[in-house]
Amino acid sequence: MGIFLCILVSLCLATILLESIPVLFVRNKGAWLRAGVICNVVTNPILNLLMFLMTAYVQNDDLVTAAMLLLEGAVVLIEACFYRKMLDKSRISCFGFALIANALSFGTGMFFFSL
Repeated sequence: MGIFLCILVSLCLATILLESIPVLFVRNKGAWLRAGVICNVVTNPILNLLMFLMTAYVQNDDLVTAAMLLLEGAVVLIEACFYRKMLDKSRISCFGFALIANALSFGTGMFFFSL
């Protein structure tokens, strides 16, 4: 269990780092950064645990890929709702930020996974 916890923590930290990049392009950087860290501390461990369990128990790669995309989409929507509540910004700006941040971390993860 110790190695699993280390992996979850490192994935969460890497995600927070990657998803902080879009903060460079918004006003009120501190508020967006705090909200992003809170969002990722909540969503990232759950997402990674579900993905780990899915890849361990589901043998169909197409099913795993479809489920992974659905989970990522759910995370984008959940984080957009968190941003909306925490920052009182428009739905579209919260959704856009969540989408860009998660696409960046997901794409980076897929790149390293393919190596």
